[in-house]
Formats: sequence, structure tokens, C-alpha cells
Amino acid sequence: MKQFRSSFTLMVVLFISGFATAQIDTSYVKIYRNNLVPRLMTNYKNQITSFVTKSDTSFSADYFSTGAQNFIGAEVSYKWATLGYNFGFNRENSSANMDFRFSTAYKPFRVSANFTSLKNLNYCRVEGMDSIDTVFVARQKGISLRNVGLKVDYILNNKKFYYSPSISQVGRQLKSQGSFIISSGISYQDFDLRGLSDSASFNFHQLYDANRFKTIRADLGIGYAYNWVLGKKVVIYISETPNIGFQAIKFSGNPDQNRHVTVSFTNYVRAGVVFTWKNKFLGAYAYNSVTAGKWSDFNYNDVYTSFQLHFGMVLNAPKILYRKKMVV
Repeated sequence: MKQFRSSFTLMVVLFISGFATAQIDTSYVKIYRNNLVPRLMTNYKNQITSFVTKSDTSFSADYFSTGAQNFIGAEVSYKWATLGYNFGFNRENSSANMDFRFSTAYKPFRVSANFTSLKNLNYCRVEGMDSIDTVFVARQKGISLRNVGLKVDYILNNKKFYYSPSISQVGRQLKSQGSFIISSGISYQDFDLRGLSDSASFNFHQLYDANRFKTIRADLGIGYAYNWVLGKKVVIYISETPNIGFQAIKFSGNPDQNRHVTVSFTNYVRAGVVFTWKNKFLGAYAYNSVTAGKWSDFNYNDVYTSFQLHFGMVLNAPKILYRKKMVV
């Protein structure tokens, strides 16, 4: 089993009693808050951060990426908690990288938080204009990208529309319905490049004259989500939430650089399909977030992509879990 890298993940999905009962139209939405919901899954993740400088006569870009990270695992949900265990196939791409995500729901609110610490990244620099040539490619284990984020969504049509803050199958749409979503988010990012190898450091520093970037971003937006129910067994869902806000960046390693504040744009897209047969379900889920901004004379982009296939069942909870003194 040396080819696998195992990791323990904890995802929390909180459904308060008021949210799961009185606030829901049960002819449109069904919540599995009193059921055990085990799932098997396979997951793909990738994150790419880029610094791009271009003009009418030249183009240069520096890309930092995790590379493909593939996982297989299982998880189980009951009440407010989801516990899972994953095995990572791409040991080189996933070693030393941490991706923790947390989500809760209460009435019309969905709250998602994340902490990522990436320390094993591919570095690729390209130059050119008519034909872009790669001039440097190397894996960098001495640099780090840390990100802490918080996102709050308000679902306007909460009573008739099911919108999960995560991939967990803890509810089901019974009739086609859509909803506008008001979204807000804040994030902090620390991109420490002081550990770049000598050759990579020369390529990067000669253009940006900095070795560390710290940013804070706050944004607000409105989007739309729709769940399309086909024949009571298939649900196709899609949502897009564009946010616009402000982002402040601090350059370290260059005493002449001050803090810059600029307008940033972030777009969140999620889509998937779930097939339900009796108490079993099979689904596919895709998520993509793109952040773009312009600092000084270069463009900054951050792209996170996740794709998952999952199979699970909705089971009656064991009687012992219904005891009043039982702590879950």
C-alpha cells in the first residue's frame, strides 16, 4: 500500500431542527437528517495560481499548480456530522498538501470555510507572443501557498429549494425549483516563494522583484441555482454565483513596493446529476472557482477545480442513536 497516501477528513454539515422541519416545504424537499447516509467516492482536485504579464509585443506567465490529485474513499453522515477517510493515488502531487473544508446550514444560510496549505507545487514559466515557448519547468518543494476562506450564501427560496453547501447527499429535491442566491466571501492568502530553487528564483524575481505575496479579498455577489427533477429519480443541478469585490496585496522582499488595492472578480460554478433508486443514489459533482485581479503591471489568477463520482444509500439509523441520552 505504499503507492497510497491516506488522509483523514472531517466535514461538518449542520442542519438545525428548525431548518429541517418547519422551514421546509416537504412536497418540494426531503432532508435525511435522521438517517445514516454512507457513501463511496472518487475525487479529483487541482489548483493553479498564475502571474501573467503581457503587452502588444510580449507575453510572460508564471504558473504554480498542484497537478492532478486523485482520491478514493468513503464517508458517512448522520445529523450534523459527516466523517470520511480518503486514499490519495498521486503521492507526488498530494504529499505535504492539506485541503480542509467545512460547511454548515441554518435556515436560508449556507456557510462554507476552507483552509489549504500547499507545499509541493509545480512551477512553469512560459514566454513568447506568436508562439509561446516553455522556458522553465520544475517541482518546487520549498515554497508554500496558504489560503483561509469563508463564504456565506443566502438562499432566497429556501423553503422549496434544496442547496447543499457541500457534496454531501443530505437532502433531495422532489420537484423542479430554482432560487436566487446572495453570496459574500472573504479570504486571506499567503504565497511564500522564498524557497524557490536558484534557477526558478532568478526567473521569477527578475520580473516581479518580490518573493512573498500576502492578500486579503472581500467580495459580494448574486447568482442563480436550479434543480431540474426528471421522472422523480434524476436531479440535474447547476448554479453560478459571480462575486465582485476588493483585494489588497502586500509585496514582501521589495522595500519599494507598498500595499496595492484593486478590484477583483470571483466566479463560483457547481453542477451535477444524481440518480436515485429506492434508497440508493449515484451521482457526479463538479465545482470550479476562478479569481482574477490585476496588481501593478501583472494579472493574477487563481483556479480551483474539483470533480467527484459517488455512490451511497439512505439507511434507517440504528435504534441506539435515538436514545435521548445518546451523544452523537
